[in-house]
Parts: sequence; structure tokens; C-alpha cells
Amino acid sequence: MEKFRYRLTIWKGLLPFFDRVKWSYVGDIVSELLIRVLDMLFPVVYGILLEKIIIQKQKNLLGWVLGAYLALQIVKSLCKVLQTHCQNKVNHKVYRKLRVAIMEKYFGRKFPAYQSLTTGDIKMTVEDAVNKLNGFQTQFSGYCLNCFFGILMVTVLFEIDWRMALVSFVSIPLTFLMDHAVSKAEKDHIERMNQNYASWASWLDETIKSWREIRINRCEAKRETEFTVFQTNEDIYHGRWIRFWVTRVLVIPQIKDEFIMQFVLYFLGGILIYYNQLTIGVLLVFVKYFGILSDSVKAVSESDANLQSEQVHYERILRHLREETIMETDGTELPEAFTIHFNEVSFSYGEKEKKILDRKSFFIKKGEKVGICGASGTGKSTLVKLLLGQLEPTEGSVLYDGIPFSEICKEEFYKKIAYISQDAKLFQESVAENLRLGKTEASEDEMKEACEKAKILDVISQLPEGLETDIGENGSMLSGGQRQRILLAKAFLRDAQLYVFDEATGALDGQVGAEIEEAIESLPQDKTVILVSHKKSLLNRCDRVISVL
Repeated sequence: MEKFRYRLTIWKGLLPFFDRVKWSYVGDIVSELLIRVLDMLFPVVYGILLEKIIIQKQKNLLGWVLGAYLALQIVKSLCKVLQTHCQNKVNHKVYRKLRVAIMEKYFGRKFPAYQSLTTGDIKMTVEDAVNKLNGFQTQFSGYCLNCFFGILMVTVLFEIDWRMALVSFVSIPLTFLMDHAVSKAEKDHIERMNQNYASWASWLDETIKSWREIRINRCEAKRETEFTVFQTNEDIYHGRWIRFWVTRVLVIPQIKDEFIMQFVLYFLGGILIYYNQLTIGVLLVFVKYFGILSDSVKAVSESDANLQSEQVHYERILRHLREETIMETDGTELPEAFTIHFNEVSFSYGEKEKKILDRKSFFIKKGEKVGICGASGTGKSTLVKLLLGQLEPTEGSVLYDGIPFSEICKEEFYKKIAYISQDAKLFQESVAENLRLGKTEASEDEMKEACEKAKILDVISQLPEGLETDIGENGSMLSGGQRQRILLAKAFLRDAQLYVFDEATGALDGQVGAEIEEAIESLPQDKTVILVSHKKSLLNRCDRVISVL
């Protein structure tokens, strides 16, 4: 019962994703029910064929029996087609919605939570764990039907012959005990295998992105050794898992059901036939019904075993579905222009770590251009992350028009901000698609105007497909300065109230850098601009400068 309750908990967690596929789910259940009923009719047809036609030589029944057999096969095939269609529709829709929901959970986390995430962890959740859960909703209905038909077959077998039924029932607890023992060991092994796989995925992501540094620093041999260790562990874990799976799914059922139970039933049935206490037709029907019982018990036991061995995947999904996320639409909406107040803000990355900022206080008024300067490592970027809610103060508070950040509407707040950092990313799409992240409905003329301000239009015009040219992963087809100017164009394209440039012109030198600085200075007077920079030429264009010591 404990496993059934856990299975029901998972099914309830998936229930909200059944929208628009409820009738397909009902179709799957009805189809499966009809198939089970038809499977129960086949042994009756076989029994009539053997008893009435072959033994008693009632040849006039042959046409009826063949017609009944053919009709059962046709109806069963149609039910199989309908069931497959319904299952595919349900599984695909639920699978897709589940992945979208999990991604929304990731995007809805508080910013500090991202520091503990790894690529491997995300991949294990969005791909591997969801794949393991794919089809669970249709399997659950099959599980319930298997339980029902298992009980029904126990009753039917007992009615046919109680002596043979008692012997056959021995296999039921034996099946569950053996599967439970093997799957328990399998569960611990799968957990270790998943940990290795998650670490490997994170390592692989880091290695691929850092291939230039690896080649230049001649670290290929070290990375190959590390890869070999992951691969060796994977081979070992996979080999052991295959042995668990073969033992539980193939070896145990084959020995128990095909070898032992079939032999025992035919042997006992032969004795009863010899003493005229059973007919050959009844024995055939009993064995067929025992096969249905055995298949139902095996399906239930195997489902329970899979539930136990793959619990680590299910728990990962349930944990994410239960996780509360930030309601971006909740909170107080700020006016078009707002003041920013750092009130005695302190921050450190750990309880025992030195404070990056210590009781920092200042105001940024509406429409001001404020520079932030300081030596490397003094907390300039940390201050910006606190200002944008990417970090939470250890002490003090960040207020917007007197409202704490935790109480404002995040969705509307981020719509009013254009933020370009020194490590900002471009996406593996066209120039136009990257620019539209600044303004979704931007026209071609608007994009060209923004690119002109960022002094990148001439470069884009020379690309093979202009604005529609794919620029590769993180703009790998462009130089560092060109990437930075596209990011600036995206910021200029956005009609924001607050512009934050964190060393945004650090990769730009000479005449281009000076022109970009003029473009930043030319932003409308009612816009608030924050410039984090070490360049005096840029800081001199600010209304005032805040020093971070």
C-alpha cells in the first residue's frame, strides 16, 4: 500500500498537466479494459476448439469458432491502435508541459539560488528525470487495471479448480519478494550512477566552453585523463545496472513462471485428468488464465520495482514541482521613474567571509547619471548585483522609491531596466534575434538605428545575411569588441527607465570607445544611468561618482 500511495502522489502531481488530453486518457483506459476482456475470451475459444471440435468432433462448430477467433483478433487490433494513439497523445502532451513547467521553475528561482546549480543537475532534471517519468500517467492506469484483473483472475482460477489455484498462488508473493530485493539494491546503484553522470555533464559543458584555454595551455592530456575516469565509472555502473535489470526482468520471471510454474501446473493437471477430475479443455483454459494472472502480477511487481529503483528521478521531479517560485506579477508596481536608496547595505559571500561591502549608503535620484568606481575586487559588480536583486544584502536594504526590493513587482521592474555587464552573453541566433531581446517587436529600422548608435551597423552590413546572420554560440563569429557593441545596441533599443552599464565599454578602445561614450551620454535626460567603469573619460560624463572602497 505504501508504494501505491507514493504512485498516487506522483500521479496527482502530474494531474494538472492533463489539460486537453483527458478524453485521450479515458480512451487509453477504455482500450486497455477492452483488450483485457478480449484476452479473457480467447481461452474460452481455445477450450471449445479443443473439447467440442477436436475431441468430440463437432465439426459444425468450426466455422463459428474460427469466426469468433477472427472477430476477437480484429477488435483487439483496433483497440491496440486506439490505445497507442491515445497513449502517444497523452504522453507527448504531458511530457512537453512537464518540461516547460520545470524550466519555468528554474527561471522563477531567486537569484542567489542559481549559485548552487550546475549544468549536470539541470540536465538530470529537465532531460533524464523527465524521460524516466514519461508515460507514467498511462502506466498508472495500467497498473490499476493489472491490480484489478489480478484479483479477478485469482477468483476465476479458484472457481475453475481450487487445488491448482492454491498451487499457482504461491508464485504471487514470491514474485514481489524477489523483485523488491533486487530493485532495492538497484536503487542505490542508480543513485551513484546518476551522481557520476551529473558530474560528467557539468565537466563536459565546462570543457567544451573552455576549449580555447585548454588548447593554449596544453591541458588536453589532463582533460583526456579526467574524461577516461568518467567513462570508466560509467562503464562499470552501466554494466552492473544491466546485470540488475536482466536478473529482475528476464531471469527471475523466466525461471519462476516459464520453467517452474508451467511445469508444476501441467504436471498437476495431468494427474487430475488421469483421475477424471479435470478435462483437457479446462486445463488449457486454466493455464491460459494463469498466464493472464502471471502477466498482471509480473506487471504490478515490475512497476513497483521500477518505482523503487528509479525513485531518485521521481523525487527530483516532485521536489521541483513542489518548489515555490517568485511570483513575478506580485508586489508593488513602481512608477515610470524611481529613486534608488542603498540603506546601510553590507554583503559577504559567506558567514565567515570578509564583507565585500560594509554599511554602504547612498541615493540615486531619478534621471541622474551616476558613475561607480573603485579598484578591482572592491565590490563594484557586487553592488550592481545587489541593486538589481541578483544578490540579497547580508545586512541593510535596497529601496526603490522607499519600497524594499522583495516587495516590488519583479516582472514590471525588469521591463524598466537595460543591463549590460562585462560578461553578458549573446545567444546562438541571428543578430536580429539577439537585438529583439531588448525590444520584442523592434522593426528593422529601429534595430539599425540602435546599431548605428553602438557603432556596429557597418560591421553587420558586411555580414553574409546582415541582421539575419547567425553569430554562433555567445557570438563566437564576432570579435570581443563587436560582441560588446551588439549588447550595447540591444540596450539602446530598449526603452528603459534605468540603464546599468557594468564595464560595458571595457573592450572598446580609441575612437569607437569615445563614440560609444557619447552615445551613452546622449540618452534622454529623464533616464537614470549607472556606469561602472575605471575610465576617467566615461566617469567625467556623469553627474557624480560613487567610490567603492
